[in-house]
Amino acid sequence: HVHDLVEALLLAGNAAAADGRVYYAADGEVHTVAQLGEALLAACGGGRALHVPGFVFRFMGLAGEAAAWLARRPPQLGRDKSCEGLQPGWVCDDALIRTELGYRSRIGLEEGVAGTLAWYRTRGWL
Repeated sequence: HVHDLVEALLLAGNAAAADGRVYYAADGEVHTVAQLGEALLAACGGGRALHVPGFVFRFMGLAGEAAAWLARRPPQLGRDKSCEGLQPGWVCDDALIRTELGYRSRIGLEEGVAGTLAWYRTRGWL
């Protein structure tokens, strides 16, 4: 979540030992794409998840970029995001930032997804 990321940046920016280091800011938990989808459904007030075949999802990303180009707006779903969405997972280890800088995330997955969705809605992106 952006608030956790800002906290991580402030910690790194204020620590001389962080110069030249690479840190991953995360919540220390393993989250699946299915859990992310469940959190999004909950933030939307419920619903049902549908399986979308990979080739359809890739086409949706291409179509999203074309529509955004015509509307002169950033794409909500582009080819890069559709490619990311098709990955089985992403892995990072946040042990270094936790041990060296004392970083701890404050915003959980469900709260972060709900807040992000609300932010998108207030800006008319959804």
